[in-house]
Order: sequence, then C-alpha cells, then structure tokens
Amino acid sequence: MVLLARTYDETLDYFMRGGLCRGLLYHDEDMVFGDAFIRTYRIESSVARYPRVMVTKQVYDEALGSNLRSYFQTHLSQADDGPYFVDVLDEIKTELKVIDAGVAPQDIAASRLASFAKIRDQIERRLNESADNPNHFEKTQWFARYWNRAFPIGETRTGLVDGPGLYPIYPK
Repeated sequence: MVLLARTYDETLDYFMRGGLCRGLLYHDEDMVFGDAFIRTYRIESSVARYPRVMVTKQVYDEALGSNLRSYFQTHLSQADDGPYFVDVLDEIKTELKVIDAGVAPQDIAASRLASFAKIRDQIERRLNESADNPNHFEKTQWFARYWNRAFPIGETRTGLVDGPGLYPIYPK
C-alpha cells in the first residue's frame, strides 16, 4: 500500500480525491476490472465528496493491525463526517519538525517553507475563485479547514487560510 498520494498537487494546482480499498483486481495494458476497482470507483465518486483519499474501514483496521501500526496511526485520520482518509498534511508537519530540529540545511528549509506558503496561497485563491459555485466552494472550504486544523494555532510559517466560514479555528 502506497500512501504517498497528495490530495493537493502544488505543481498542477488542482485538488484530487480517490479511494483505497482491498479486493480482487485484474489489469493489463488495455483494461482494469474487478471488485476492488468497482468499490474504489464508488468511494471516489459518491463517498469522497471532498478532496481527500478515502480509506475503507477494512483497510484502516488492517493497517492498524500490521507491524507498521505507528506509521499508519499518523498517516490515516478519521474525518468529522465519518470516513477514514490519508492525512496528506502529515508530511508537512513532519517536515516542520525536521526544520525546527535544525537538521535540514537552511536553503532547503527556506525552499520548503516557501512551498508550504505557496500551497496555502493557492488554497485561499481557489476558495475565493469558487465563491459563485457553492458545490465547489464547499469542497475547497473543507480542504481549507483541514489545512487550518492541521497546524497549531500561532503557526506562522505555513500560515492559515483565510475566508468565509473558516473561523474560529480549533486546535486538532
């Protein structure tokens, strides 16, 4: 299972969503089919309303039962609306800890901090652009709230997304 999926791609500037389940799957150069494909499609198209990679309860339980339990405990979260998902912002939180520890070279640290600020700016821009489309606005607002909850109050390096319905910000 690869959990390096990114829900927000800063280079392509769009939100993504998907699903992760366990089951039988057949694929070759021309086709893909099987129970796992159908279930993942249903998760992505009807359950994962917001930009996130959903994880079925079965996959979540199996991940926590594996020898990588501690890894999955930090990389999988349960959303306020119920489903489990890949916590893609955990990578940024980990990088901030490395920067705080002084392990990263200053030029790399500065580059990563600038990248985080760019992501935040793009989320805020997308939120503003979606004002006339309530369906898209709701999805972007969910991700903005997720961003704001991911970092402690007072975290200035990543910055918080500003916009309608985003305050008050509650600590995670």
